[in-house]
Amino acid sequence: MKKIITLILTLTFIVTSAFVFSSVVSADIDENGTYNLLDAKSATFEGGLGSWIKGLEDGTPSIAADKGRTGDAMLSGPRTKSWAGAFLDVAPIILANGAGVYDFSFYAMAVDDTNDGMLRLMFRDAAGSYGYDASAAGAITVDEYTLIEASFEVTEVDKAAKTFVCAVTASTDPNFVDEEHTVTGALNLTFDSGVGPVYIDDVCIVNLDTIPTPEPTPSPTPSPVPTASPVPTATPIATVAAAATTVPATTDATTDDGGGSPLVIVLIVSAVILLGGGAALLLIKPKKPTDTDTKG
Repeated sequence: MKKIITLILTLTFIVTSAFVFSSVVSADIDENGTYNLLDAKSATFEGGLGSWIKGLEDGTPSIAADKGRTGDAMLSGPRTKSWAGAFLDVAPIILANGAGVYDFSFYAMAVDDTNDGMLRLMFRDAAGSYGYDASAAGAITVDEYTLIEASFEVTEVDKAAKTFVCAVTASTDPNFVDEEHTVTGALNLTFDSGVGPVYIDDVCIVNLDTIPTPEPTPSPTPSPVPTASPVPTATPIATVAAAATTVPATTDATTDDGGGSPLVIVLIVSAVILLGGGAALLLIKPKKPTDTDTKG
């Protein structure tokens, strides 16, 4: 019984853990493309570059036909400097969608082996002089696309003044860390680290506060494993036949069973006792005294 209870608790923990893990929302376009706040061109580059523009140094964007995960991609390069990269202004998206936790992601792949294999997503203000809320640097290869992701929280939005406040938790400028930064003008999504041209595809921006919590998939309750019952031992056929043909002895006093009846035995024993007793009385009867005995 203890083993069955332990098994049920273990399965319940596994199912619960699986549900909690599956409930974590990210900006991966494969999972949440329905909530993507970007237009199709800016996200997948099918039919053009959308809102992407030239960034710092030689971060010039262009279309790379049939180089995407599916269809086209954006080519950014030649990127001879580590901070070179194309720009996408995300300020209009934030002003239109309000406060919340925003998650940003894209897929990147190195064009050739001149890239040193590292890339990170980050943001620069209108002057392009500061970078903050950078993702961890991800390793990219020429063989497959790598997902790179970053996020930050927007605490206030003023649509009339066209400004918003975001909490900065990571920055290339130490003055921005653990501070709230008011953005006025552009907030450019870009990338840096490493050198060499890169392909960018499937860009996704979501406001996590507006995405419904995934509904859990009902899982059947695990049933206890039944304990195996012992297999009954079969009765030999011969024994069953013998038991079926055995007739119990009768107790009827009128039944003639060759003298074996208890009543008959009692009668015989009583007769023997009576006859024996009579014979004994005859044998021990006292003799009458004779004349000789009287005279003497």
